[in-house]
Amino acid sequence: MNRTSRWLLALAAVVAVTTGVVKTADHTANGASTSRLSKVTVHEDRFWNYDFTTNRVHANRVDWPIGLVFFGNATINKVKNILGNEYDRSGSAMWGRINDGPRWRWDTDRGRKTTACPGLPLRPALARHYRVYADGDDRLYNPSWGFYVIGSTHYDIRECAVSGKQFGWSENSEDWVVWRWSVNGYWAQNDWTGIGNQEPLRVEGNHVWSNNGRASRLHTP
Repeated sequence: MNRTSRWLLALAAVVAVTTGVVKTADHTANGASTSRLSKVTVHEDRFWNYDFTTNRVHANRVDWPIGLVFFGNATINKVKNILGNEYDRSGSAMWGRINDGPRWRWDTDRGRKTTACPGLPLRPALARHYRVYADGDDRLYNPSWGFYVIGSTHYDIRECAVSGKQFGWSENSEDWVVWRWSVNGYWAQNDWTGIGNQEPLRVEGNHVWSNNGRASRLHTP
């Protein structure tokens, strides 16, 4: 049994257990809550370790943990181009809060996903979805990481179906981005460093948390 089959079996088990608490409302309406919200500091740069459903920093309005650092010579467009052969659809917009030295800024991104509107008839039931954030020139900089952007990941499950909507499993979705980056010929290190946003498996409405708190780094030429 390959990795995909094993994970789909585990997913089915969790969905079966949590069906009774799934909400049919769009998960982006109010966001979810965390006790792990904090700032990450690297040299003069800072960023929050989650993205948000609105341009407001609040522990009850988070979307997903930050789990990706594209470094070296990264820009948002370059990252999306490299991943575009699989992540070729657009999603809904969220917000990242970043400070590249002089002041805090908000960036919003719809990200890219593997399937538009999963759960519709003749569509796959799930999509892998990532979002990436930077400042006005689509990249950040510090001496250790070079030009970089940060990102979050998750699954959208039955997003456009009448019922059974669920979103989450960030850790597994992060692994898929790292794998795809490597398959496309670029160096990546999974679970490179801790940034304090670990989330044991838990269900909050249709928001399914699962994250080990360690970001992966992906070299961008």
